[in-house]
Amino acid sequence: MSEPAAGTAFHAVATRARAAATRLALATRASKDAALEVMAGALLQDVDPILEANATDVAAAGSAGVPDHLIDRLRLDRSRVEAPRSMSSVETCARCSRRTSSCSTTVPPPVAT
Repeated sequence: MSEPAAGTAFHAVATRARAAATRLALATRASKDAALEVMAGALLQDVDPILEANATDVAAAGSAGVPDHLIDRLRLDRSRVEAPRSMSSVETCARCSRRTSSCSTTVPPPVAT
């Protein structure tokens, strides 16, 4: 791809990303959670080709001299691919509105008026 064509393609992607960011900022938590569920399902459906491609990427990174700590961040296994799906069981704390499996906040509950 020539530099002008690459610049045009990049601009188009950036424009779509900005529009998506605006829609995402206005989306409800329920619609964001639903979208994440769909994405997690798609990842799990294609996990074998994803892991094969990742193994190729990890080998290339090792050959290129990428430091081990960065390769570890790049490396996927089945549990890392499945991790986003397990996050869907995380509840929102009613006291502090944080997404957590166990809240340790010291924020007191709201006072009824």
